[in-house]
Amino acid sequence: MFQQTKKAALQKHLSSTLRDRIEDSERMLNALINNLDGMVYCCLYDSKWTMVFIGHSCEQLTGYAAEVFLTETLISLEAITHRDDRKAVREVIDQAVAKGQKFVTEFRIIHADGQVRWLSERGCPLYNDSGEVEAIEGFLQDITRQKLSEIAAHEAEERYRSIFENTAEGIYQTLYVSFCQINVRFVVV
Repeated sequence: MFQQTKKAALQKHLSSTLRDRIEDSERMLNALINNLDGMVYCCLYDSKWTMVFIGHSCEQLTGYAAEVFLTETLISLEAITHRDDRKAVREVIDQAVAKGQKFVTEFRIIHADGQVRWLSERGCPLYNDSGEVEAIEGFLQDITRQKLSEIAAHEAEERYRSIFENTAEGIYQTLYVSFCQINVRFVVV
């Protein structure tokens, strides 16, 4: 019923050319994948996260052409993941796989140009006919600007707190008529 209603609506309002394009789901999926601000992927659930499908945004995100991940054995998502983040990423994904759930994680990669980039990853396990996890599919997005802003804000907060707590002068901050922060020196004075 829904398909008939959908087709009737398409026939009523759209040209035949546009109707054909909308009904061409593979073309629409490719257009969607290519227009995302990030990278769609499917990789094996193995030690290297061996890629079996990778979106066109791969080079922008990692600095490597998609073909490198699909054909070479030296470059893998595991290989470019920052050494300090590999274990945590693996644990998040393993926990999601064990529970049959989606996962979300953030980690750093080493871009082909040598710079560190922060990525956000969302994905889910794919099961084979025997019910075993065979692959992971998901979406990677560059969040470097956001992470650098968060780090800068945290560092500014730490500097402020250090000045507030360690100055020789008494400092207080009020909110309306009550104190909301008082440093140690203010109490001594």
